[in-house]
Amino acid sequence: MIIQRRMATIDELKKVRLGKLEALKKLGVDPYPGTVERSETVAEAREMDGKSVAIAGRTTGIRGQGKIYFLDVVDGTGKIQVVVKVDTCNKQVFALMEHVDLGDFLSVGGEVGKTKAGEVTVFAKTFRIITKALRPLPSEWHGLKDVEERYRQRYVDLLVNPAVRDIFFTRSKIVRFLRSYLDRDGFLEVETPILQPIYGGASAKPFSTHHNALDTDLYLRISD
Repeated sequence: MIIQRRMATIDELKKVRLGKLEALKKLGVDPYPGTVERSETVAEAREMDGKSVAIAGRTTGIRGQGKIYFLDVVDGTGKIQVVVKVDTCNKQVFALMEHVDLGDFLSVGGEVGKTKAGEVTVFAKTFRIITKALRPLPSEWHGLKDVEERYRQRYVDLLVNPAVRDIFFTRSKIVRFLRSYLDRDGFLEVETPILQPIYGGASAKPFSTHHNALDTDLYLRISD
């Protein structure tokens, strides 16, 4: 006999998360605090073996249950493992783990060390939910594969595809270097319209389009 399991819809998953949001409020926890304690980035924390750190980032992995949880926490500088144990955290704080989902933002305070497997880890003494995510992250293997959807939702694409994020970082560094190099040599940076009523800038064949709201033909700029 084959049993087919129906995958939960976005609305159903969102309803579950909204329930956790209300549960946090009833516990007196502000799921969207105005201030956050963070003294180190993830990259900095990874180099601080044996020292106390305070990091903040998005939860992209949750493993374990009962008395110990392993979390993957990511910020703009990288990923680090966080271990939350019942005997090292305040019981009220540890109880919040049942309300944590993938995609939630957490601030974590604890000491950096290594697990038996050699994984650099923050052994949490305290943690705090600083943003409760109401929508699930796309699956790493099955979500956000459509090219058009990826381009329309770049913020999600950057979140779930590290290779794309690396390209964006590299491009930003290249542009920043070129801008600073030319600025040192006295070049003046100006901006030109992307769409123009009269094409100009070079002698290439211009791309034309029609602006419906203005009912006029426009041309894509040839040169930046």
